[in-house]
Amino acid sequence: MKKYFFDYDYGKASCEIEVNENLFTEEKANDTLSFFSWDYDKDADPVDEVVKKYALLSIEKATEGYSLYSLQEKQFEGFYQMNGKHGIKLVDVEGVEIDDYYLQLKAVERKQ
Repeated sequence: MKKYFFDYDYGKASCEIEVNENLFTEEKANDTLSFFSWDYDKDADPVDEVVKKYALLSIEKATEGYSLYSLQEKQFEGFYQMNGKHGIKLVDVEGVEIDDYYLQLKAVERKQ
């Protein structure tokens, strides 16, 4: 069993994922890695690389308002469920908190 702890942008979001290496194999990792065309280190362990993609998905969806439970149970296209049945389990996730304090108006354009 491996536990992965992710921090996004110096604590603005975080994610914890457990992987049972007996169930979540390199083959399963490659299923997701080959489903999408994205950049990753092809020389690294595919499980380590794909867990980063699961973490990004989890943080993004938590930011959109998904609960931990719904993220564990939902089947996202190209990904295995993160409820542990396939050897990958989302243990904790905190999305990015969006606050109007950080929103800056750059310009207003009036069209005639």
